[in-house]
Amino acid sequence: MEPCFETAPSYEDALARLMQRAADRPQPSEPVPPTKAAGRILAAPLTASAPRPPVALSAMDGFALCGASSEQPMNVAGTTHAGQACAILPPGAAWRVLTGAPVPRGADRVVPQEYTRASGAHAITLTHVPELGAHIRHRAEEYDGGAPLIPAGTHLDWRHIALCVAQGAPTLPVLRQPRIAIVSSGAELSSMPDSNAPMLDALLRHAGARVLPPVTLAGDDRADLARHIAALVPQADIVVTTGGVSASETD
Repeated sequence: MEPCFETAPSYEDALARLMQRAADRPQPSEPVPPTKAAGRILAAPLTASAPRPPVALSAMDGFALCGASSEQPMNVAGTTHAGQACAILPPGAAWRVLTGAPVPRGADRVVPQEYTRASGAHAITLTHVPELGAHIRHRAEEYDGGAPLIPAGTHLDWRHIALCVAQGAPTLPVLRQPRIAIVSSGAELSSMPDSNAPMLDALLRHAGARVLPPVTLAGDDRADLARHIAALVPQADIVVTTGGVSASETD
């Protein structure tokens, strides 16, 4: 058998051909729940479904008020917990708010509870006057509705999952995992373990591929190899072969 290295493409040429073929055959997308999206490639940009936070929220356990004064006791007109509706602050009063609770309309700051002292059952006196806007997470402080969050093509990992789930969509569009078949060949595989296929299987799965059950051919029959590859082509996007890469009569 004549050596074939003279006509074999270089590594760079072979890689360029593979990259061009991949570009000519883009992977279709499929929907998956955000909780199952880690390790997948985002197929379309993710944008914010709503402002975050949607309303002004208290960053501390304390009291919301307006135009604070440390001189006179202030009546505590009510209490709001996280997840409850936004209240309206009566003039001259304070409103008890817990961390994450909506700041009452009309309030312009939050006083942490450690900077107050009780003045009767339903009143407080300030021991420190915070600045305007203190301890308030303002509406859209993190991002506004429609803001770009994650670009298409991002390899999603644990850092992205909470952000994806927070948008409230039941599914995310991700690229379908490429289906890859592995074929190992060589007469030596009849007497020694096929270590290449498991290594490639692990490498490809780590990269995000869906790997078909590997095929091991304990021989160097070209026709047999061709039959197996032909059978795998309809099932796989890529067929990876290992073995038979030199220039002898068995390769």
